[in-house]
Amino acid sequence: MFFNPAKTGLIVLGASEFTHEPELNRKVFRNARDAAVSYFRSPNKGLGIHGKNIFDGFDQDVPKSELILKIDQFLSERELADVFIYICSHGASQESILRFFLASSTPDDEDTWVNFERFLDRIEQTALCRIYCVVDCCASGVIHKHSPDISIPPEAAAYVSNAETLALPKRGSVILSANNATNVGTVYAHDSLPGIDLPLFSHCFFDLLNSGNPNRAGFGFSVEQIHDDLTRKIPEAIVNVNEALSAEGAEVISDEHGTMVPEYSDRPVFDSVNGNTISRIGVFPNNDARHELASRVSRSIRINYDRVSRQWDRIQELEAAVEPLEAKIGSLEAQIQAILTDDNVEPRKSLLDQMKLVEGQKNGEIKIVQRARRNARRLAIALILVLSAALAALIFDVNPLLDLRIDRSE
Repeated sequence: MFFNPAKTGLIVLGASEFTHEPELNRKVFRNARDAAVSYFRSPNKGLGIHGKNIFDGFDQDVPKSELILKIDQFLSERELADVFIYICSHGASQESILRFFLASSTPDDEDTWVNFERFLDRIEQTALCRIYCVVDCCASGVIHKHSPDISIPPEAAAYVSNAETLALPKRGSVILSANNATNVGTVYAHDSLPGIDLPLFSHCFFDLLNSGNPNRAGFGFSVEQIHDDLTRKIPEAIVNVNEALSAEGAEVISDEHGTMVPEYSDRPVFDSVNGNTISRIGVFPNNDARHELASRVSRSIRINYDRVSRQWDRIQELEAAVEPLEAKIGSLEAQIQAILTDDNVEPRKSLLDQMKLVEGQKNGEIKIVQRARRNARRLAIALILVLSAALAALIFDVNPLLDLRIDRSE
């Protein structure tokens, strides 16, 4: 799957400094936030999300209600097809509901914490798109107790039988958490782990995304595959950390420090036996060095797709600028007709001069629109060439395609 960066959003939430409880402060939480923004913004290894499509609510010391309203406004002002949500903070399970801390949260006042279920429901109702949640906090596994398999109702049969929706559902959510529903508990996030400057789950998550996996497809990881790889990768990281801790004579990580078994679950709008769930879609680029060809083609597709999208947005803006000029010309023509019988030609001459001026402006705008359309067609052809290169790379493994650089200005 190749995201259009102009239609993809990122919401980052959590905190590293807690106004009412400084002993909860964690530098690694801030580092995780930085790693998330860096990865998702990167056009090379990440998804190339535009800065304007990133809502950074991390460490914002504002009341919960104010922050949620800001997120509502952020989503309502954009037409996004995909939204990624990354959460890194302290969390707790209350009545089988995950609540996570904001910078302004008070430990003894649960109303200042964020109820994850209510938050996700609100996002789903506001965004109406595909949603991907990554949650790194204690008790995050409890989320999956609220993700039942949704049976398909009769009225949805036509929807899921459509080949396009089976390949890429337009709505639904998937959540990947740092621990699972069976072992809901703490996760390890310490500021002084040797060789690790992120919470353990996020460290493994972003390391996997940035380094890739040679045994996976070249064009993308699915959340399901990420989960499977993390299930192997996290225990290996714990072994390495414990070796370093033992060499220092420090206490090693054990089950008492937390349950580090990740889990994922889907919340599809419509589920089906064909498995049209978001967790199975190739989402993240595979950055393994042995997939260099696929990575380059994938990057070219994202960039060219982005350019085509922006060009058509520009055309719509230009066409919108032409409409008021046409309306102004119509108004001037009506005024001229109204005074045709007037013996005084001066007013009519003045109106004719105004109309010529406006017509000149209109013709100039039309030329700009025409030029923009030509550019859009050129960019669309470039995108088709890149897609053809991607297909050839998959079928024939054509190494010369490594030199295909349509996006020269990048």
